[in-house]
Amino acid sequence: LFGPEPAGLDDAARDELRYQRSAEFSASLLLRMAQFMDRLSVPAYLVFTSDHGENLVSDGTGRQYHAGPVNGRHDTIVPALVLWNRAFADSGRVQRLDTLRQAAPPLAHRDVAQAWLRLLGAPAALAPTPQPMTWGAARPGDPVGPVPCAALGP
Repeated sequence: LFGPEPAGLDDAARDELRYQRSAEFSASLLLRMAQFMDRLSVPAYLVFTSDHGENLVSDGTGRQYHAGPVNGRHDTIVPALVLWNRAFADSGRVQRLDTLRQAAPPLAHRDVAQAWLRLLGAPAALAPTPQPMTWGAARPGDPVGPVPCAALGP
């Protein structure tokens, strides 16, 4: 899929290359899934979520990866996509996500799970989590515990 890694890369450049290649591979899989769904005549949708992000040297945060007692936005943001085909769009079920589409980020994991169930037809109300939380510390020296995502720095 990808050519060999160039010789002479330092650790940071190698991490960047591998992270970029991973993202590119994931995007190619999503494209293939979208093309597959587009060929279907029945309503279909796909929910894609991923692990949390990483701190790379190029981010300029002074952190690397996601380990450590202090959390930042780069280590806690999780991508979530919902893709659907024309038949699903025409079914009217897309409007079931209106509450979340109009909400200001961030959304919590449970919001994505509720959206998935709502798209399936579950009757529960869909409302974004008022204050998404993570586990860790927002600043050096803070005690480790629940932290509002809005309190996190870069």
